[in-house]
Amino acid sequence: MDGPGDILGLASLLQQASTGASENSSNHLTNQESTAFSPGTIGPPPKKRENSKKQTESKEIWDEDEVLEDYYSDPLDERKQPEYTMRYRQEVSSSDIFLGISGKSPSVNAHSDHLVIDIDLPGVQSLAELTLECRDAALDVRTKTHKLTLALPKSVDHAKGDAKWDGNTQKLKVTLPISKDG
Repeated sequence: MDGPGDILGLASLLQQASTGASENSSNHLTNQESTAFSPGTIGPPPKKRENSKKQTESKEIWDEDEVLEDYYSDPLDERKQPEYTMRYRQEVSSSDIFLGISGKSPSVNAHSDHLVIDIDLPGVQSLAELTLECRDAALDVRTKTHKLTLALPKSVDHAKGDAKWDGNTQKLKVTLPISKDG
C-alpha cells in the first residue's frame, strides 16, 4: 500500500458493495446460482435419455426366455433337490499364462467363458429318465425322484450349451457358454 488514500478507497469500495448487495440480494443469488461452476457444468448440457427398450402394450415384466414355466417350486412336490456344484471356467492359453497379452485376468466374474454345473442324481440309471430345460437365465432338471430349478448368476447362450451324463457316477454335467452381450 502506498498511503492512507488506498485504505480509504478500499473502504468506499466495500461500502458500495455492501449497499448494492442489500438492494439486489435476490437477483445476485439467482445469478450466482445459475452461473456456478462445478464438475457437472463442464461440457455440453446433458441430453434427456430415452429408454432403449421399446415398451410393449403388455404388462409383462420378463421375457418368456427369462423365466421357466414351472420356475416357482410347488410346495406339494415331494421330489428331492439334488446336490449340485456351480463353477466358472475360463479358457486360457500359454500366452495368457506366461505373457499376459490377452488382457484376461484370474478374476472369476470378469473373464469367465463358461458356467459349469455338476448335478448328482443318485438312483437315475439312464439319460432317458432326465428332463433338462435351459433358458438364458435359468436351468431346470427333473427326474422321477429329483427336481432342480436354478436361477443362473449370469446370462448364458443356452443354444450352444452342452450336457453330458455319466451313468457310472450318476452325474449330469451341464456346460453353458456365458453370453458376452450382458
